[in-house]
Amino acid sequence: MPVAASIFGLSRSVAYDLIRTEKFPVPVLRFGTRYRIPVQAILAALHMPAGPPAREAAGDLIDGVDPRVDRRHEIPSSHRPAPRL
Repeated sequence: MPVAASIFGLSRSVAYDLIRTEKFPVPVLRFGTRYRIPVQAILAALHMPAGPPAREAAGDLIDGVDPRVDRRHEIPSSHRPAPRL
């Protein structure tokens, strides 16, 4: 809940007061003594799309680039470091 409060520029105490009076900017779920705020609700309140994960979105920006980080298959075996034991 403190993270959601900071996203909206609220202090922790103000956020709890707004939750208690049911005036928090987005719906809040209460589970026992804990509060949970759905990410989708925050994104909707901020008018941000809840689109594809960042990895897929980044792929659109860098077409043609191999997304794999590990490219050991491209290093000739004579240049590979010995495996650690």
